[in-house]
Amino acid sequence: MSSGKSSSLGRFATRHAISITFIAVTLCLAGVFSALRTPSSVFPQTNFPRVVVMVNNGIMPPKEMMATVTRPIEEAMKSIPGVTYVQSSTTRGSAIINVIFNWGQDMEQSQLYVMGKLSEIRGDLPANAVTDVSRVAFSLSYPIIGISLTSSTRNQMDLWDTANYKIKPLFLQIPGVAKVELMGGQVPEYHVVVDPEKLQAAGLALSDVSDALTKNNLVAAAGMMVENYHLYLTTVDGRVHSAQDIGNAVIAVRNGHPIRIQDVARVERGPEPAYTMITAQGRQAVLFNIESQPNASVLKIASTLKAQLKQLHQELPPDMHLSFFYDQSQFVKDSVSSVWSAIVFGLILSVLILYFFLKNWGSVWTAIVTIPISVLITFVVMRLLGMSFNMMTLGGIAASIGLIIDNAIVVVEAMCHKIAAGRPRLEGIHEAMGEILTALVGSTLTPVVVFLPLAYLNGMAGVFFRALGLTMIVALLVSLLLAITLTPSLAAWFIRGRKASGAKTEEAGFIMRPVLRIYEVSVRWALRHAWLTMLACGLILVASGFVYRQLETSFLPSFDEGGFVMDYNAPPGTSLAETSRVLDEAEKSISTNADVQGYSRRLGAQLGPFITEPYVGDFLIKLKANRKHSTDEVLAQMRHDFNRRFPMIRWDFHGYLEDLMGDLQMAPDPIQIYLYSPDLAWLEKAGPRVEAQIKQIPGVVDTFDGLTKTGPSINLHVRPADAERFGLSTLDIGDAVRAALLGQISSYMLQGDRTVNIRVMADPKSMDRISELQNLPIRTPGGAIVRLSQVADLHVTPSDSELNRKDLRQEDMVTARLEGVDLGTAMREIQAKLSQDKWLPPGSVEYGGLYQQQQESFRNLLAVLLAAFLLVFIVLLVEFRSFYEPIAIVFGSVLALFGTLVAIWLGGVTLNIVSFLGAIIGVGIVAKNGILVMDYYQQLRAEGMELVEALVQAGHRRLRPVLMTSLAAALGMLPLAYGVGTGAQMLQPLGLAVIGALFISVVLSLIATPVAYYLMIRLHWWVRRRKLQHKEPQNT
Repeated sequence: MSSGKSSSLGRFATRHAISITFIAVTLCLAGVFSALRTPSSVFPQTNFPRVVVMVNNGIMPPKEMMATVTRPIEEAMKSIPGVTYVQSSTTRGSAIINVIFNWGQDMEQSQLYVMGKLSEIRGDLPANAVTDVSRVAFSLSYPIIGISLTSSTRNQMDLWDTANYKIKPLFLQIPGVAKVELMGGQVPEYHVVVDPEKLQAAGLALSDVSDALTKNNLVAAAGMMVENYHLYLTTVDGRVHSAQDIGNAVIAVRNGHPIRIQDVARVERGPEPAYTMITAQGRQAVLFNIESQPNASVLKIASTLKAQLKQLHQELPPDMHLSFFYDQSQFVKDSVSSVWSAIVFGLILSVLILYFFLKNWGSVWTAIVTIPISVLITFVVMRLLGMSFNMMTLGGIAASIGLIIDNAIVVVEAMCHKIAAGRPRLEGIHEAMGEILTALVGSTLTPVVVFLPLAYLNGMAGVFFRALGLTMIVALLVSLLLAITLTPSLAAWFIRGRKASGAKTEEAGFIMRPVLRIYEVSVRWALRHAWLTMLACGLILVASGFVYRQLETSFLPSFDEGGFVMDYNAPPGTSLAETSRVLDEAEKSISTNADVQGYSRRLGAQLGPFITEPYVGDFLIKLKANRKHSTDEVLAQMRHDFNRRFPMIRWDFHGYLEDLMGDLQMAPDPIQIYLYSPDLAWLEKAGPRVEAQIKQIPGVVDTFDGLTKTGPSINLHVRPADAERFGLSTLDIGDAVRAALLGQISSYMLQGDRTVNIRVMADPKSMDRISELQNLPIRTPGGAIVRLSQVADLHVTPSDSELNRKDLRQEDMVTARLEGVDLGTAMREIQAKLSQDKWLPPGSVEYGGLYQQQQESFRNLLAVLLAAFLLVFIVLLVEFRSFYEPIAIVFGSVLALFGTLVAIWLGGVTLNIVSFLGAIIGVGIVAKNGILVMDYYQQLRAEGMELVEALVQAGHRRLRPVLMTSLAAALGMLPLAYGVGTGAQMLQPLGLAVIGALFISVVLSLIATPVAYYLMIRLHWWVRRRKLQHKEPQNT
């Protein structure tokens, strides 16, 4: 019955060959159009289950900040549906609260919930507290491109003006750009720098100077006037238009003489106070961090941006230079390049394999056209599903190249076999379709169903593999559709009938003849010694366990990104100037490194939602493409050099994407050890103790005890009685001190369409010592002038500790990175060492970081692997309508995992979530070989052939297609296994895992599967005979 249907399908394909070919060509054109319109990014667009609440509340001490701001927000967030835990960090005047949700939550809705809860408790928070709420995603949280603007002659204010008013608007006009954030430069202002001695001689205070500008530098509407039938708007204009106008502004009149600003102060153009310093290539710079819309194309944005840079190079002054310091589009380009390399490589290998086995150019061209057509149609489906080109989808296509050709190979080989056996050309095509259709559908569905559980994966494994799995499902189903429609249509044109030579003669070339002979002898021996063969299979399973224990483990495979990030922390309280002086020396070392192409430096600022201080920042290092050393080697050398030369700085080295993905998950470090205690003093002892212990373990580097200090502070304790006697409040005194130290924006000046702030400030030279602050003059409400020391006492207090909490528990997080050791080995040693420390109370230590992500992902992927076996078994059960064939085929798939483990071991890669996925894919792929053998076995048994002979002849007949498809799939994976291109390098363990499974499965599918089936049938017969023997005496 199935044969009749399949023959009808073959006849339909050959009869409508023109229509089918036209549809295929049309879909190819649609694929080209879709490829040009599909957005691109590094990773699939994902909303991470994290909402960040950042709070700024001036300079409130950490403990008070915790009590009045952080704790109320934490408690409110816990009541939101879907929240798993809340984590917070609190320092002077700032707090960051991370609200972590379940994967799969609607994060836009969750963000609204968070904002709603903040609105509910707004009345309980301090009046000055300013909150900002944002959710985390690849496109929303981190830039896709970074550009620096530098000049050898201009100051930072001129750079900022050019960047903000000329370049930034141009970048925002690029389609797909969501935000352009400026870092660095200096915002220009007009400074009214007051001389305290002149001010005191005039009997004035800083507030008088500020009030003079606030009350007079304005335009006020005075009403309307009508005259001669015209309506006039009446304004009173006292605005200043130049520095000279500011200097001429009158502060007060003494004895009939006006006291002007220029009498007590100088007016000059200067920068807004800032505690950041940004450089690129050793020069002070303005950095443009460009963020994209969620569905934008990184490649198109980068292309448009480069065209604009060429235009800007012509328009900007010669001394201004724009250059890239970070570019995600390069990763996407490398991934696209690896896909096209895989396609070309797959085409070439397919041609060689097909011609080697079939010796027929018509058969070759009939099969290989399915590769580009399948890829182009896959692009169409991806576009319809709203998917993007990224490292995962493009990697999925690259991994599918060897599998796409398999269906066409099986169909074409069956056709050639029929024609070689003497069938007329069209009749042979139709009969081949009838013979192979069931096996073809079953062998395609087995790898397809393996990917279905990936759709339900959570965490980072789901982020990566959901898109990859869906892409491979689409590609495989498209290849099946083409194999049963387009391939027979093209075969009717290109495969010519040949003189009958007999199927065995056709298959047995000078190489295949001895291979077939060896196989037949081997399988007959294995069937005669079935239990010995099964014992060998058992030994393979034992060996698999041994190899598994030898594997190193990690979360993600390492890959060369062509650059890295160096975070640094100077001692708490170190000034911006002193930190910059030390970093200047570090910059000299970076600039002289022969492998470095360029770099940028942020001091007092970092990428992502972090609380930063003037002594904290990072370097972004970009390496040359043709460098002599790998990224890991350059990084290790710099780590050793910098830790030796600059021991006062705490350095942390990591990759771009590693940093990005870690920050998105709140697990930026491979090793994170959480210490819990309500006693802050205990945590301050435990953190250094744990750090000292893990630092002794070889390969553990960049350790940090987790204790963050805020630096020393000057506390002015107001004496209430003295302040009240002069009519001053704490707020009045605070405003006066703030105006003296930071200045006070009193007004602004309009220059064209821009506003420039006017800041009144004390002469910095008069406030460069703590003792001079005590002499600060303050005007009382009665008009008298008092010194600060008359109303407040000055105390210098040591550093405060940053307060960290996770799920309302106070914690300290000790972190570390690894060099030359895998994550699994390092964590086993760390856990063993800390478990021996009896000073640490039970329950006070937990492990997080990438290790926790790895363990969670491994558990999820193990469940997927078991589900894959189950789904493959169900598909086989439907196809064969018996338990014996599915058990035998799945048995071969389990044994093929031995090849996966050996390939990973010999390939020198770690067991990570990508290699784990390779094992899962291997399960689906190797089952195809068993299906081909057992399907033909059923046909032979239906014709009356004896059991052993049917198994031998089924393997003999299917040996050629099994070798062809396995070689095509394995060689198609070679570009991934060699790590050609950034995307392929990320998927290198997957390629190795699948190739290992394929090579082992060629033997196991053709020998172990028949033997397992043979034993089950013999056991079935034995049980049935025993039942019959048991019934005969009863009947007697």
